Amino acid sequence: MNGKLCAAIVSSNPESMIQSAREALSLGADLVEFRLDHLDKINGSLPSMLREFSDKCIITIREKNQGGAFKGSEQERLALLRSFSLIHPLYIDIELDAAEQNPEVVRELSKGAQNVIVSYHDFSSTPDLDMLISIYNRQSAIGGISKLITTAKSAQDNINILSLYKKVKPNGKLISFAMGDLGVLTRILCLYAGSPVSYVSFGKRASAPGQIPLEVMKNLIADPQ
Repeated sequence: MNGKLCAAIVSSNPESMIQSAREALSLGADLVEFRLDHLDKINGSLPSMLREFSDKCIITIREKNQGGAFKGSEQERLALLRSFSLIHPLYIDIELDAAEQNPEVVRELSKGAQNVIVSYHDFSSTPDLDMLISIYNRQSAIGGISKLITTAKSAQDNINILSLYKKVKPNGKLISFAMGDLGVLTRILCLYAGSPVSYVSFGKRASAPGQIPLEVMKNLIADPQ
């Protein structure tokens, strides 16, 4: 297993967000995801404030229809993603629909960020395997890392989402698991299936349903030797 644990950092102000990120890394997180869409305000000095985390962070400004909280326009959101890509984060996240509609933005993000994550979230269900493969193919056509997250309503949903790794043979370029109480196990098993990252919660606020707290996840995947 070579996957990394990424602590999702959710805060309304930059200072507490940065403090939480430092704490999460000191407690064993490999990466932190800055959910910048939850900030009350994103000021112009924030990119330079986050530069210390460049090699160990995911920058995310999630749009509302993909479970985010960003209050500005889509043009403002994409402009912010471009500005944060200039600190060369390890990963920067853009949604599949936004990536397909704005290929020039993806090219700019690819020039700045070390890796681009093209993400897709389904907060109500898990499509069948054929549909999952179709979504993955759309993502992989854009390039970068494909992130395909669904919601588990049954054991079969968990089987479908984990089967994706074997079907598409992504060579470490797929992050895929299911949200919700029924999908918790996939957040662990995805690391053994080949996902480069699994997201964990840190602090009082989780960024998605079913996230496992950092300390709990560390114990679950600890090498008994």
